Amino acid sequence: MDIKAYIQSGILENHLLGNNSQEENSILECISKNNAEVKSALNELENTLEILADSNSVEPPQHLKSEIFAKLNFATSAPIEETPILNSNIPTHQLNVKQISPDIVKGRSNVTTWLAAASVVLLMTFGWTMYSNQKMEQSLVAAETQNSLNKKEVEFLANQNTMLLNANKIQLNGVEKHPDMVAHIYWDGSENVYFESGNLPTPPEGKQYQVWAIVDGKPVDLGMYVADGKKVHSMKSVKNAQAFGITLEKEGGSKTPTMEQMMVMGEV
Repeated sequence: MDIKAYIQSGILENHLLGNNSQEENSILECISKNNAEVKSALNELENTLEILADSNSVEPPQHLKSEIFAKLNFATSAPIEETPILNSNIPTHQLNVKQISPDIVKGRSNVTTWLAAASVVLLMTFGWTMYSNQKMEQSLVAAETQNSLNKKEVEFLANQNTMLLNANKIQLNGVEKHPDMVAHIYWDGSENVYFESGNLPTPPEGKQYQVWAIVDGKPVDLGMYVADGKKVHSMKSVKNAQAFGITLEKEGGSKTPTMEQMMVMGEV
């Protein structure tokens, strides 16, 4: 027999991994007992597999180890009862079967144990990596969305500033009851209207400021002013306005201005 070819055939690796047939294991057991080179190669391969299992494993938390071994039943495995499958009356010289060495079985069990444990840990590591990647992807999407909103806000403010520079600034002065109040309307003469609240006080609870335009002598609703921290607010569009005014109305506004609650007013 070509011993080197036999060693290189993979029969030793398959034996340690439990992939050989019973006959192949019996033959290997017999050869390894009578051939030092085969026995040495088998021992070296067994040690190598154990070293690889140890070096590639990730040291898990103690409680994780306990859970893994509990699930794999390593700690509570009952001893395997040997059941004879051959008639003991048959002469042994007629049987071409050799009992596997306990050392080989123990070595294969250790390798299988560590490979299984390493597989569980690697699977958990892969799951954590997938979870982290998903979280990172969600964060990137959120950042891109926020950047898009910021870009739109910058574009809006740039367009607004351009319009304000080219618009007609109309000062709305306080009426007789409120002589010190001042507000401003920016209107480009065609349709776009922007309102600046000036020094108007914060309206009482349940009240809001409503912006009006006077077109052909009739009041036109331009919307409600909502204090949101912005200096200038875009209102409804209007054409051919002769004047603008602000009234204090109930929350939600009114169809017609309450003249007794007129705060400021100014002509174009």
